[in-house]
Amino acid sequence: MRAPLTVRLGDTWVDELGVGYSLPEWSTSFGASAGGCDESSVTLVIPPNYRHQALKMGARYRVYSGGSVAFQGRIDEIDRLAGTIHAVGLGRQATTTLCYASNDTGAPTGVADTAVDTGIARGALAYCSRPTTIRSTAVGGDDSLNKPSYVSELLDAAQEAAGKFWTVWEDGVFRLESLPTVPSYFLFPESVDLPISYDEYASDIQLRYIHTTGVFASVFDGDPIASAAYRKEAAVDATALGEISTPEAVAHVQGILAQGKSKPGYTASVETTRWLLLGRNLQPVDLRRVRAGQLVRSFGVSLIGGVASPWVDWTIGRTKYVGGQDSIIIDPVGLVSNGSQEDVIAKVLSAAWEKKFGA
Repeated sequence: MRAPLTVRLGDTWVDELGVGYSLPEWSTSFGASAGGCDESSVTLVIPPNYRHQALKMGARYRVYSGGSVAFQGRIDEIDRLAGTIHAVGLGRQATTTLCYASNDTGAPTGVADTAVDTGIARGALAYCSRPTTIRSTAVGGDDSLNKPSYVSELLDAAQEAAGKFWTVWEDGVFRLESLPTVPSYFLFPESVDLPISYDEYASDIQLRYIHTTGVFASVFDGDPIASAAYRKEAAVDATALGEISTPEAVAHVQGILAQGKSKPGYTASVETTRWLLLGRNLQPVDLRRVRAGQLVRSFGVSLIGGVASPWVDWTIGRTKYVGGQDSIIIDPVGLVSNGSQEDVIAKVLSAAWEKKFGA
C-alpha cells in the first residue's frame, strides 16, 4: 500500500482548510539551470471569494508522501477562480535574487558562495542552505569588475566551469551534482522508444577566449572515447567571460564535455508505468520517488556512433508526475526538441556574463 499524498501551505495542511482538493502534481529537473524541485500545483474546491491566511504569495509549499517531503517550494501564483495553487521549487528563487557581496552595501559579487550566502541571509533564498562550497572564487576575472546579476546566472557559470549541475531539492540545500554513472532504473525494449540524435553532439571542442594578457587565444580538448567512435568537432566562444587563464579555459572545455556534450541527445520523451520502470532489484518502483538526475538503462540494440550497443544509458532531465496515477512522463537530459545542450552552453558562456562585463 502506497503512502498518502497531501500538501502543506505554510503551516496549514490542506485538510485543515475544510474544502475539497485534488491530489498534487509536481515536476523535477536536472541538466540545465535551477535543477531540483521544479514546479507543483494543487487545486482546491473553493468559491472565488474564498480567503484564508495560508493562501498567500511566497508562502512555503510542501508536498508530502507519507511522512517524507517529496517537493518543497514557494507559492508563486494563486488562481482563485480555478482554485489552483501553483508553486515553484526553492532553487527557482535564484532567478530573481541579485548577487550581493554585502547586504549592507548591495555591492555586487561574482563569487557563487558569497552570492548564495547573502541571498539566504536576507531572505531572498528562503528555506535554503549551503553547507558545502559551490565556488569560492570569481569566475571569469577580478570580482571587483563584476556588475550585478542574478544568482542563477552566476551558478550557471560556476557549474559549467566545474562540469557539474547545481540543484536545490526538497531539503533546500544548494549543491553541485555530476552526471550519474550507476543506473537507478531499467527499461526494456517493449516499454520505450527513444530515438537518438547527434545534432548537438560534439566529441572535440575548441574554445576561444580572452587570455589574462588581453589577447585572444584558444584551447582544444575532447573526449577520446567518443572521438574514437564518432569524431565531430565544435567551436565555443567564451570571450563573454572576460579575461581568464589558460588552465581555466581548459577547465571550461572539460566542464562542457563532463556535462554531456560528447553524448548523443534524444528526440522524444518517455511515458512509462510503475510496472515497466524497474529498480535495481528489478521490482516496480514508486513513481513518486523517481526524479531527475538519476540514470536509466534502456535495453535493446542501439547504434552509438555506428557501433551496436546492447543498451543505452541516459540521465533523466525532467520528470512530471500527477498524484494518484500509475504513469510518469520522463524527459532525458539533452532532449533536442525541448531545448538543446547548445542552448545551455550559449546561455552559460554568453548571457550570464554579458551582464557582468557589458554587451
